Amino acid sequence: MEKFTFYSIYADILKSMTEEEANAFAMAICRFEFEDEKPAAWATDTQAFYWSTITDMLQEVKAVESTGAKTKKYSYKFKHFEFKRSYHNALKLLPSEKHGAFVLGLYDFFVEGKQPKFGDKTIKLYFDACTINAPKKKRSKPKPKDKETADCPADMPEPTQADAMTYEQFKALHPDLEGELFGSGERYIKDTDWADLHSKLAIDTELADQKHIYYLIKKYEQKYPKDKEGNE
Repeated sequence: MEKFTFYSIYADILKSMTEEEANAFAMAICRFEFEDEKPAAWATDTQAFYWSTITDMLQEVKAVESTGAKTKKYSYKFKHFEFKRSYHNALKLLPSEKHGAFVLGLYDFFVEGKQPKFGDKTIKLYFDACTINAPKKKRSKPKPKDKETADCPADMPEPTQADAMTYEQFKALHPDLEGELFGSGERYIKDTDWADLHSKLAIDTELADQKHIYYLIKKYEQKYPKDKEGNE
C-alpha cells in the first residue's frame, strides 16, 4: 500500500497517552499499514488496551483499501486524511522519541488546519518536506467535482472529509441513550460537534458510562471544553 486513511480516533488515542507510549503506538500503526507488521508485545497496559480496540478497524479498512476502494463506514464517523508512504519513510528517519509528535503534527495540519510548532529542527525539516505541496489550510467547502479534479495535482493529499453529523444522526447511532434535549438544553443541538462526540465515545469510558443524553453532553463539555469550539 502507498497510503492509508488515518482517522481522528487514532489521533485521540495518541493524545491520551504519555509521550513514550504515543511514540511506539504511532509507529505501530504505520508498520501495520505499510509493512504488514503487528506489534509482538506492548510495554504498557494502556497501549495493549487501545490496540485491541482498533485492531478490527485497522484490518477491515486495510482489506478494503488494499483493493483500491474506500470505506465509507469509518470515514463518515471520523475526521481523516490520507497518510502516505513518504510520511512513513520520514518517520523511520526520525528518532523514536519524535514519532508521536510528527504523526500528530501531520494530523493537525491536514485535519485541523493548524500549523504545528516543533521545538526540534529535524522534525520541522521532515514535516516541511512532506507537506511542501500541500495546502496551508483544509478546505471548508468542497469544490465542484470537475473543477476540483482539474485543480488538484495527482500527488496532493486528498481534501479532508470532516463530515458533519446532526443530532438526529447521532441519536440514531446511539439508540440506547435516554432522554431528549429540550428547554435550556436545546442549544446543544446546534452547538455540539456530534461527529467529534461520537468518536470520543469510542475511547472515553467516562462518556460511555453516561446513559442520558443531557448528562452525556455536560460530561463532554466538561472534559473537552475546546472541542465544541473547534479548537481541540
